[in-house]
Amino acid sequence: MDDESDDPAVSDRRGRCFRRGNVREMIRKWCALAGIFMVLSGCGYRLAGHQALHGAGEGTAIAIPVFANKSLRPNLEACLTARLVELFAARGGGRVVPVEQADLELSGTVLTYGTTASAYSAADRTAMYQAAMTAEATLRHLKNGTVLWKGTVSARQEYPANSDLALQLNAEEAAQRELCRKLAEEILRASAGAF
Repeated sequence: MDDESDDPAVSDRRGRCFRRGNVREMIRKWCALAGIFMVLSGCGYRLAGHQALHGAGEGTAIAIPVFANKSLRPNLEACLTARLVELFAARGGGRVVPVEQADLELSGTVLTYGTTASAYSAADRTAMYQAAMTAEATLRHLKNGTVLWKGTVSARQEYPANSDLALQLNAEEAAQRELCRKLAEEILRASAGAF
């Protein structure tokens, strides 16, 4: 008899309270919350990280030609350029266009790439490698030639060693792609202040 749900007055009271004011109050609160959300989303508030290259204005045309490569490893320049184009398209708010149609140009060079053993097994065999890559980039306004930002960025990425050469090469290629992503994000973040 201690259970309140057996008492008809309590269950009736719960039902009446739910039917009367609580539903209207809940609807009012949800509408107010939705209204606040719409106002804030329409005022230009953005998540952190969406600022990069956005200050140049919507529709800014930027050229990102293929970077040069001074390292001894082929195709790193194409990988880095592709990541920059993807990031700019996803976060930048502008358009990637050919140099002839651009307001800005983001160009650069892959300076170095190398790998070193970073961890060893109990049998004194290499267990992990660390790949390191450095790139230089310049953001330039094409109409007047002004350099808006110039900097050097570097990144490191570990990958597992493997006695199977094909698996070893696959792991290194995956590390290279991750390095390109890290460098592209760093270039985007560092150059965002130029706007």
